Amino acid sequence: MVCCLVVGCGSTSVRDNNLRNVCYVLSQRRNRWIAAIKREDLTETKINCGRVCSKHFITGKPANWRDVDNPDWVPNKDMGHQSILQPCASEENVKPIKNSIVALK
Repeated sequence: MVCCLVVGCGSTSVRDNNLRNVCYVLSQRRNRWIAAIKREDLTETKINCGRVCSKHFITGKPANWRDVDNPDWVPNKDMGHQSILQPCASEENVKPIKNSIVALK
């Protein structure tokens, strides 16, 4: 039985017919897929035996290998984690500039 590599997904080859190979993806794309999966326990064996299911692509399938600008070139939907963006400054530290005039010479 082959399982989807995305954390918390649960798709399997026995139950679902929508798994895509990670190990046969070209190297640059393969590295991007692995980075998108973000699993610390990902070994070469798991990569070679694992798959990513269609649930993790906007269109339900990976983009053509030549279409690098397509968002589905790399799995990106329901990846089992959230990217947390750190703000540059918190709102309480930002002070509005009032009545300031800059003279240009």
